[in-house]
Amino acid sequence: MDIAEYVPKLNLSVVRIEEQPDDPETVDEIFRIAHSLKGMSATMGFAGMAALTHEMKEAFELLRQRGEAVPGGARARRHRQGAGVAPGASWAPRSRPLG
Repeated sequence: MDIAEYVPKLNLSVVRIEEQPDDPETVDEIFRIAHSLKGMSATMGFAGMAALTHEMKEAFELLRQRGEAVPGGARARRHRQGAGVAPGASWAPRSRPLG
């Protein structure tokens, strides 16, 4: 898989975890996606993205170990809606570079 496949998959997983914050399979899936994105980012020299995905991976590892629900599910949904983000909205990479 490449990033164009991981990002939409991550987006769907985040929507799922907002709906069911105590779903361990979705927590595991987000952890695995963050792990993959971290590796790809580091390999390509994107230090900022590698650091961000490392922090994300660390947070979801703690949730995995503790067996806790992801906090803020309903609150996060309201924030997305207030920001004008449609439920289930997807991200797609630009077809051309910025600049």
